[in-house]
Amino acid sequence: MQCPDEDKLVRLTCSTSNPERSGGGTPYYRIARSDVSLLCSTIDAQVTAHMAQIQVDPELVPLIRAAYTHDITERLGHLRPSDRARLEAELKAIDGEESRIARLLASGKITESVWNNLWEEWQDRRRTLRHSLDGVAQQVDTHIAHLDQALTVISKVGVLFETMERSAQKALLREMVERVVVDPEGHVIRLELLPPFSYLHRLTGQYKGSKRGTGKTKTSKVSPTGLSSNDLSSGGPEG
Repeated sequence: MQCPDEDKLVRLTCSTSNPERSGGGTPYYRIARSDVSLLCSTIDAQVTAHMAQIQVDPELVPLIRAAYTHDITERLGHLRPSDRARLEAELKAIDGEESRIARLLASGKITESVWNNLWEEWQDRRRTLRHSLDGVAQQVDTHIAHLDQALTVISKVGVLFETMERSAQKALLREMVERVVVDPEGHVIRLELLPPFSYLHRLTGQYKGSKRGTGKTKTSKVSPTGLSSNDLSSGGPEG
């Protein structure tokens, strides 16, 4: 819970009053040793409404993919021009060394045994370098698959969340939402999402802002994310 004029959040705990009743009692979100007591049903209904607002702006998907790929490669330290150039230069240097030694072999300045030993070493080095280059592409492809999965989830959650079983709703919230922030009156202020959902919110918000800046506005309830919800938090793509 966030109190007015305070940045610090206070954690609420759930407890049930009169659990011995036939209906199992009434669950509340409370703060220990205080008069704060908020009906769980009231908060839960608001969370459902917030989840129903989450959408994906199809126009932004290509931009999201491009920016996400760039950010992932930067954060992982891969595909930077200097790194790729270094690996490719090392491969080329092996080719040059092999050609030079081949000339020595042809002129009789080294033995066949020395050549065979060097050749095995070159192959090992080549395999290592090529594996590094291939691994870069594979890791990026894996993260793109994760992005597509996240986009699939958030494109459907707004429609399906309310129809899901209670246990399935809880499981999905654990995957998507880090915390639900409410005020002392029990109004949900914001949902703070987990990566990569929080990251997608920030990323698409940048594109929404740039579209408004160029005059290409669009009437929509979509927040500055391409995902529509209220005050979703930002984050990084590493989730």
